[in-house]
Amino acid sequence: AMDKVALQKLCNKSGVECFVKEVIVERVVKHECAQGRFARPRPGEDDQGGEEAEQAAAASSKPGNKKKAPDMVDALLANEASRKREREQKKQEEEAAASKRKEFRAMSIEELKKHLTKKGQEATGKKEDLVEAAFALAAREDAAAARKAKLRAMDIETLKKRLASKGLPTGKKEAMIATWLAHEAKIKEAAQAWEFKVGEVLEKKRAELEDKTASELKEMCAAKNLKLGVGKQERVE
Repeated sequence: AMDKVALQKLCNKSGVECFVKEVIVERVVKHECAQGRFARPRPGEDDQGGEEAEQAAAASSKPGNKKKAPDMVDALLANEASRKREREQKKQEEEAAASKRKEFRAMSIEELKKHLTKKGQEATGKKEDLVEAAFALAAREDAAAARKAKLRAMDIETLKKRLASKGLPTGKKEAMIATWLAHEAKIKEAAQAWEFKVGEVLEKKRAELEDKTASELKEMCAAKNLKLGVGKQERVE
């Protein structure tokens, strides 16, 4: 029933450490987890896939555009049309990928090496390795070009709002597109670093757990209300 100040005074008077390091650390970590400090860096829905929603919202906000009541038949037809477009797009992508690989396979080893070196890529390995390296590079370049085209198709005010929401500077459209692409690249790099770090931590933790006996692992699982498992490896997992 004592308030925090009175409880702190009592601890000080009794010579008791009221701020236990382990407890404080646990609380800080729990708070930071809740704030997403340890979450995988990601662009977010509004960064890579929100253009359609933004354009729809902008259209619906225009005078005279009244929102229709949802209709089940229309929704089903729209979903089916969307799935059809996705199937067609996937088929086109697969055909384009096969065509691109065929184009690279038709090149000689020296041509492939020259192509990769010109792009600043490592040109080592057998011909199939060079083909796959050239294909992966082309896929990245195509994705970057498509992303840039999608941003160019956006309304300039929508683009400004998007940059402002991330605290990024606004200006002319081409400059904003370059800024946004650099932002996405930074997030991607941070995500890759996060995944690498998590992988290191998991490997270290796995090694620590594998050094324990089956009985110790069983006790640890029981203490955390986890499934006890039937063997050491299962308990490690």
